Amino acid sequence: MKTTLHVLVSLIFIGTVANAEDAPKRLLPEVAQALESASSITLLSLDPNIQDARPFTKKFHHYRVLGQTDVTDLGSQERVATAIKNAVRDFNGLSAACFNPRHGVRIVTPQGTTYDFVICFECNSVAIYEGEERFPNVGITGSSAPLDELLRAAKIKLAEPAE
Repeated sequence: MKTTLHVLVSLIFIGTVANAEDAPKRLLPEVAQALESASSITLLSLDPNIQDARPFTKKFHHYRVLGQTDVTDLGSQERVATAIKNAVRDFNGLSAACFNPRHGVRIVTPQGTTYDFVICFECNSVAIYEGEERFPNVGITGSSAPLDELLRAAKIKLAEPAE
């Protein structure tokens, strides 16, 4: 019964597409600036199953971390920043009513401010945090391919794709 209910709820959420007119369609200026001038970038592969209650697992805003890599070379840092900026810029206004993030990005500015991006390409949404303060979700459109390539190159396990 539990499995049937879970499948039914998943189908309702996956099948629900909303017009996200109220969602911001661009990054806040300070967030955009942080992407441009990051002193460090960490890319994370996340398990979208927030239900995982196993103790002693590393979490990133409640999602289990499958692996992470520090993005140290400037070219790769630019690829991460460009992937996020383009995904926000290209947002088509449609998002699903799920949030199953499979990617995380942590950016630290030269001033020491930390911005975290919890990214769900499945539902076209990204949650952005400055420290523990959460900003309104921002819509995205695009592919996780640039982030996946960097994770694969670092031999980091990727979350299972959405069915």
